[in-house]
Amino acid sequence: MPDISPLQPEDPARLGPYTLIGRLGHGGYGVVYLAETADAERVAVKLLRTALAEAGGERDRFAREAAAAKQVARFCTAQVLDADIAGDQPYIVSEYVPGPSLQALVAERGPIEGGALDRLAIGTATALVAIHQAGVVHRDLKPPNVLIGPDGPRVIDFGIARMTDRAATLTGHTLGTPAYMAPEQVSGGEATPATDVFAWGATLAFAANGTPPFGRDSIGVLAYRIVNEPPELGALTDGLRDLVAECLEKDPARRPSASVLLMRLLGHSTVPGGEQAQTILAEGVTAAADLPPTLPASHVPVPVGAARPAVASRKKSRNWAPAVIGAAGALALAGAAIIAVVAFGGDDRSPVPGPTRTVYTGSTGRQRQSTPPGAGRSSPSDVHPAPQPVLLVEPSGCDLGTTGLSCTVTLTGSGATVHWMATAADPLSLSPSSGTLEPGDTDTVTITLHPPSPRVSGSASVTFTGGGHAHAVRVTWEGEPAPDPSST
Repeated sequence: MPDISPLQPEDPARLGPYTLIGRLGHGGYGVVYLAETADAERVAVKLLRTALAEAGGERDRFAREAAAAKQVARFCTAQVLDADIAGDQPYIVSEYVPGPSLQALVAERGPIEGGALDRLAIGTATALVAIHQAGVVHRDLKPPNVLIGPDGPRVIDFGIARMTDRAATLTGHTLGTPAYMAPEQVSGGEATPATDVFAWGATLAFAANGTPPFGRDSIGVLAYRIVNEPPELGALTDGLRDLVAECLEKDPARRPSASVLLMRLLGHSTVPGGEQAQTILAEGVTAAADLPPTLPASHVPVPVGAARPAVASRKKSRNWAPAVIGAAGALALAGAAIIAVVAFGGDDRSPVPGPTRTVYTGSTGRQRQSTPPGAGRSSPSDVHPAPQPVLLVEPSGCDLGTTGLSCTVTLTGSGATVHWMATAADPLSLSPSSGTLEPGDTDTVTITLHPPSPRVSGSASVTFTGGGHAHAVRVTWEGEPAPDPSST
């Protein structure tokens, strides 16, 4: 996990009642800060870009979604504590605890296996059940959004993903992270709980193998593989392999729900309801605890200006027994959990491990060394990332009506040099279909309709890729009006 960096001159000293201590990171939606409450409790505060909150009159929607996110129970999630969407500086407050992301952990220590992988699977599935029970769809579950706290995995940014989805479309921001997107997302469809289940399967495959199940190629190649090819499950074995494969089904209807997924991981044959369901969620929290062995102290972020502690030796995990525990005790344990939060956004590509990596085998704490593919390349995990390329696409759709034959889309580069590409299906064509943008530069793409005769109503999507993400622009048109019988 990156260290806390000092506040920048442009950063506010306070947001509402929260005193900002330092920066945890930044992304396409704004900046995330480490902050303190009046009681000196540390929290993560995410300051949304004002343009997002203003997009299409989205403030009311943001406020509704923030309220929904606050209803997500504290079962393996980083709870949304507060939000102020109406002010000049809209922000969201979440629980915070030091801990690396799953992506950073795997990059440094190598793939996870054995009991540790089982606990990761249970913890992240428990979080999905809690999120879906509150009526929220995560939309962007991926290794950077899974934090490994002292008591197990925590899923973060479900509030951000839900609230900014439509605003992202309106402002041309990213719609997801390609390596973990479901086929329906790649095709421009609606994100549903089944979409999150697909991302869960992709995230578990990454944890077990150190690489996403559809690889790390260009966005176009990834999109093709996700829609058309089977996933590479590698080191996943036995029942977990079969379950992950089911979650990665191309057809959303063939994937298990998060509740069914959790029940199967815990060895239950039916999905309970009511109070028993809450007990099962608490069981998932307990079963997921202690993943992985305690991190070296070098990975615990320190306040700005404080001395870094000496590196501590790794501690072996406690043995885990997936026993059902009483609701009262389990809920108390869940309530006492320390929740982990890191920055959202940034570079979603995993750093490449060095010549050797440690493969953790679960509760025994044993480890073995192996040489991964691509060994010898340096890891960027200990340096501050360079500005990342961002492609902004506006508008998110165009209606050609009954007579229009073309419309234009404006592409803007930001952050760093962006190499972009656009693809469209018949009856649409594009000019140009690729290019390169420096920060602040713009390109205009003309989308032309080649309608059949007679012209009939229809729609199609144009996909723009650049900066590591995909954007969909929906083009609609209407058919020719029916002839007026009186004119003949």
